[in-house]
Amino acid sequence: MSWADDQTRYGRRHRWQRKQALRNMSYGQRCPRCRELLFPDEYEIEPGVYEFPRGWIAKNIHLDHREGSDTAYLGLSHASCNVRHRGGAA
Repeated sequence: MSWADDQTRYGRRHRWQRKQALRNMSYGQRCPRCRELLFPDEYEIEPGVYEFPRGWIAKNIHLDHREGSDTAYLGLSHASCNVRHRGGAA
């Protein structure tokens, strides 16, 4: 099965789309749930340049699904906002 045929919620297609979204994001991007910046100022080492602890992005930034869909996305959001909205499911 190709990634394009994968219709599971967190399968290969989801992982590929998350990777693309992270690759194309801008550092001024806001969470679609809370509208706060995705990246906290504490990791900005100079204007527009961020340095994150290893694994921070994977743990703290999710590709958020649109309500009622397993394959459509709101965009990148804070993990805490995504989990809170989903009622505990990441």
